[in-house]
Amino acid sequence: MPKLTYRTIESNFEYEIPKIKGSRFLTYLFPCEDKESAENLLEWIRKQHFSATHHCSAWRLWIQVHEDLFGNILIDPKVSKANDDWEPTNTAGKPILNVLEWEKLLNILAIVVRYFGGTLLWVWGLIQAYTQATKDTISNCNIIEKEILKQFKLIHEYSQTSLVAHLMEKYDIKLVEEICDEKSKKILTINQGLISDFEKELFEASNGSLKIGNI
Repeated sequence: MPKLTYRTIESNFEYEIPKIKGSRFLTYLFPCEDKESAENLLEWIRKQHFSATHHCSAWRLWIQVHEDLFGNILIDPKVSKANDDWEPTNTAGKPILNVLEWEKLLNILAIVVRYFGGTLLWVWGLIQAYTQATKDTISNCNIIEKEILKQFKLIHEYSQTSLVAHLMEKYDIKLVEEICDEKSKKILTINQGLISDFEKELFEASNGSLKIGNI
C-alpha cells in the first residue's frame, strides 16, 4: 500500500471577503487535531471579536483510516461539527462544513465572524455568504499534504540492530525514543499505509522473533 496522506492547511490563516450588503465576513482557519484545542481557539476568536454578531464555525478532526465494502481505503474525520451561532438553522455552520468536506480538508477548524451590516440576507443569502467566505479563504491559503503516521514500539536484541536499521530506512521509519537496557526498546513512527508490509517483512526477516507492539 502507498503512503497515506491527508489535506490540511499549512498554518493559521485569516481572510476577509468584500462586504455583502453592509455585513463583514472574516474567516479564520486553524490546523487543529482535537476538540479541546478547537473549543479553545473558538473562545479566543469570540474574545477577539466580542462585538461581532455571530461566530459561526465548523471542524473536521481526528483522522481515521478504514476500508469500505469494496476494500477501498477511506480517510475521514472521527468528529465533524457545525455551529450556526444563532444564525437560522443550517445557514452558516453547515455551509462552512460543506466547503471543508468538498475540499477534503482534515484536522481543520474554520470560523467565520460576521458583523451585521443592517440589511437582512435571508436564508439563501446567508448560505451563499458563508459558503463564499469559506471558499475564498481556502483558495488564498496554502494547502499541504501531511502523512498519516502511527506510533508503535519495538523491542529487539542488539544482534538484530542491523536488520532493524535496514528496515527502518526502507520504510522511512523515524525514531522517537530509545531505551538501552538488556534489549533495545524503541518508540517509532511509520506511515500508516506501510505498517502492514513492514510488520510482515520484519516478522519474516527475523524468523518470527520480532513483532511490533501498540503504544
